[in-house]
Amino acid sequence: MSLMPVRRLYQLALLLVMALALGLRLYQLGAQSLWYDEGVTATVAQRGLSELTQWTAHDIQPPLYYYVVFLWGRLAGWSEWSLRFPSAWWGVLSVPLLAVVAQRLTRRPLAGLLAALLAALHPLLVYYSQEARMYTMLVTLGVLTAYLLLRTLAQTTMKAAPSWLGLTAYILSAVAAVYTHYFAFFLLLALGCAFLLSQPRASLSLRSRSSPFIIFCGVHLAILVLYGAWIATLLGQLGKDASYWQGRLKVWEALNDVLQRFASGETLLPQDRDRVLWSLGFITLLLLGVLVGHAWRSRTLQRPGAHPKWDTPRRTLLYPLCWLLIPVGGVLGLAAFVPKFNARYVMVALPGLILLWSVAIVLLWEGAPTPPAPNDDVPARLPQSLVLRKRTPLRWGGYVTGGVALVLLLFTFGRADYNWFTNAAFTKAQWRELSAYLREQHKPDEAFILVSGHAWPVWEYYAPDLPVLRLPDLEILNVDTILDFANTGPALRRALAGKNGAWLIRWQDEVVDPTGVVPLQLALAGKIRPPYGLFWQLQLHRYRPVHAELISDAPPIDHVVDVNFGHQLLLHGYTVNKQGDLILFWQLAPDAQQPLPDLYLNLRTTTAQGLPYADPPDQRPADYMLPVMRWQPQQWVTGIIPAKVWAGAGAAPGDYRLYLGVYDPAGDLAGLDRLDDHGVALGKTLLIDLTLRAPTAAPVPEAFHGAPVAPGLAVTLAPAVTTVEPGEPLAATLQWALTEQPIERVEFVLQWRNQQTGLLYPDRSLPLDGIVPMTEWSTPQWLRQEVRLRAPVTAPPGAYWVELAPRRDDLAVDSAGQAPARVAVTIAPSTRTFTPPPLALPLHAAFHAPPTTADEAQALVRLLGLKDPLATAVDLNATLPLTLVWQAATDLAEAGVDYSVTAQLLDGTGRPATQSDQLVAGGTASWLADQVTEQRLDLPTPPEPGRYQLVIALYRTDLPGAPRLLTAQGKNALVVGAVTVGDVPVTR
Repeated sequence: MSLMPVRRLYQLALLLVMALALGLRLYQLGAQSLWYDEGVTATVAQRGLSELTQWTAHDIQPPLYYYVVFLWGRLAGWSEWSLRFPSAWWGVLSVPLLAVVAQRLTRRPLAGLLAALLAALHPLLVYYSQEARMYTMLVTLGVLTAYLLLRTLAQTTMKAAPSWLGLTAYILSAVAAVYTHYFAFFLLLALGCAFLLSQPRASLSLRSRSSPFIIFCGVHLAILVLYGAWIATLLGQLGKDASYWQGRLKVWEALNDVLQRFASGETLLPQDRDRVLWSLGFITLLLLGVLVGHAWRSRTLQRPGAHPKWDTPRRTLLYPLCWLLIPVGGVLGLAAFVPKFNARYVMVALPGLILLWSVAIVLLWEGAPTPPAPNDDVPARLPQSLVLRKRTPLRWGGYVTGGVALVLLLFTFGRADYNWFTNAAFTKAQWRELSAYLREQHKPDEAFILVSGHAWPVWEYYAPDLPVLRLPDLEILNVDTILDFANTGPALRRALAGKNGAWLIRWQDEVVDPTGVVPLQLALAGKIRPPYGLFWQLQLHRYRPVHAELISDAPPIDHVVDVNFGHQLLLHGYTVNKQGDLILFWQLAPDAQQPLPDLYLNLRTTTAQGLPYADPPDQRPADYMLPVMRWQPQQWVTGIIPAKVWAGAGAAPGDYRLYLGVYDPAGDLAGLDRLDDHGVALGKTLLIDLTLRAPTAAPVPEAFHGAPVAPGLAVTLAPAVTTVEPGEPLAATLQWALTEQPIERVEFVLQWRNQQTGLLYPDRSLPLDGIVPMTEWSTPQWLRQEVRLRAPVTAPPGAYWVELAPRRDDLAVDSAGQAPARVAVTIAPSTRTFTPPPLALPLHAAFHAPPTTADEAQALVRLLGLKDPLATAVDLNATLPLTLVWQAATDLAEAGVDYSVTAQLLDGTGRPATQSDQLVAGGTASWLADQVTEQRLDLPTPPEPGRYQLVIALYRTDLPGAPRLLTAQGKNALVVGAVTVGDVPVTR
């Protein structure tokens, strides 16, 4: 029995590979819902040819693919399977085409078979063969164009002219490619470069009409002529397309994305991608080295004037390399100026990589090039290294290396393909399932609202019977169309008129509604119900009942602040919703500088008593997707800081203070000044009082080990320091964990217990009655509190327990079976000073709170005077040194408040010419009665000479407006003396 001929065996193997490709591409072809891009294909292709052409002229792709689906859909219907079948068909067709390209480049059938196998299994090609878009059609037309180039133009010589039939086929194939996708031009550039670089010098002559170069130029001129009807459209879209954000593309990130997709497709899990990229990257560089070495060793076949078909080693390197690098580089280079990019845009370059892999692996297995036939026009004698194929250890190394590379490629592809068909993480947006759910659940008196509105094609495909309000009302995405109250209020009121409910469908809403205006409007108008249905990549919310008249055309500001940050941003006010989320309402300042910087917020949260509570991350004033440079003049911009961000996880209900500043990360990190109506700086931070009505959800940490102070309740107590002086404050963190619901509410008290004598000293700042009633907690629940304790003034130095115990009547007693939570703290001997030093300038000025805050009448501070003489004359560009001596009031029980001091030099109009602000002696909250403290303050001099008045004032930064304390005469500042600024010696 004779062996099957090699040609028959190759054909059979190729048919088996094509059958594998067909099976993979048809398997579960209609199982998943169409997503947005496929919805565009479905709705556009169902239009008339004229309308279809006009629509694509305003989109980012030419119309040929839509024409194909237009014809196919009218024959086979518009189901998901039918819509995706053209992509699957093109995907299968690319497999044999790539095989013949590889075989024509190398004259090795095995290279063609390997190229076909890698193309059949490549996960990127499998994925897009099951998507109703033009990308596999583009790849296949690109491969067909390359094949026709190699078959027709690449065989042209000065003596052998190409067939007109072949040239016509090449022209039509290239024109079809560029009418399928604009980026096919980069493929033509790549193939043209490979053709020209692989031609003998003689063939590039311009002296003969039959010169391959003349024919090449004429052919591509014909392609441009046939594309001329669409060139104006291409250039117009390049200049005005608004479906992407302006700015700079991060080229290296984009390139990394391309490399990952080329290595493992769309369906490898993120945690595996980097590892696969590095391994396949190493393999690819190794195989590229094989191609380079092969071309270098075979350079004797590349002498000038040799027949081009014997430039095989050179072409084997040039065509895959140009095919891979030039389209990728061209698309990335264009995206650097027009930053619209997706890795699928460069799929046209993927066959070049597949050729590189397959050809290099075969070279590793087969070794040197196939020797030429006797009748070929090549040198009579060849180096023995190009003819002999001995089974040397080096050859066995090539077999092993090629085998390992192939196994690694096939394993990676198989794993990604398996994920595509089995892993739910790669499910497409479930529009089909969502529309079916809404048909079952909605009531006749409910409206449908779609954000983003440009998702209308897929909604129209699945739910044409459900009228929907599109916000914004766009045919094609425009990133400059941002939803706000003015452009959503009227539309929502019309849609909700006569309705009692609304369904909100959100997809890619972070682009057009990055600050959540539509959900906020619906929350104002109605009550949100529990989540309805979980649909992949889609968000569905139901509001019922709704009242259309509550929809607003203007921001619903509850607290007006009208703060100007550095002539850049205006913060008009804020609102706190029921969940504790902070909603900020911004505008650009009328005189904001251009170009606008990328401004950020710095945030700091304290308790109502000023204790540090949370350190939220810096963030943009609005959403991350809406930086300040995208804001429009006079546009209202909403920024939302969720309670779980500004308060953190496990925040207990209560009153808090948020300190907010604005800064430019690329400029002055100190931040922008808050300016008054006259442009005078009022500091750099804004104080916002917030009330959290419900705890922010947080699970009990695994590492939590608290003391069981009540049934089902444990607590930890962690002081900031473990050594304090009598009367000194002590910040402490309380963490509560409730594992079961208590029968009744339990209150707790903190107390100091002397470890030696057992005497108790109750802490006056508690009991803890600010915690939400534990009967209202959900279980399990974790909360944290920041409290300020105070070491008893009368407690002698020694070792103490700070204890937290249940409260019984007015005493803290140990519960039966439960010990109090406790922590050891040492009370050290006092180091405070109560005797004033000698004063050079006595003042004895008492500051007290305004009469409207009588509850703080005892929180008094006295400025005894200046320790050093006041310099009444100073030089320009100098500083005025001040040493202030402070004393707490005699009747001060405990201050509990930090005051700040400002020293100012006032000009002749009474306006501050210069000032210096500090906390009074580092903070007054821990002062004891009659305590004396010194403070050094250096006041810069004004830039202009003259006579100025020195004043000193005290104020509170923890209250809105930073109110000043009053002197005994009812003034809000103390006049210290006059200072002359000029070119005179400084008097001390």
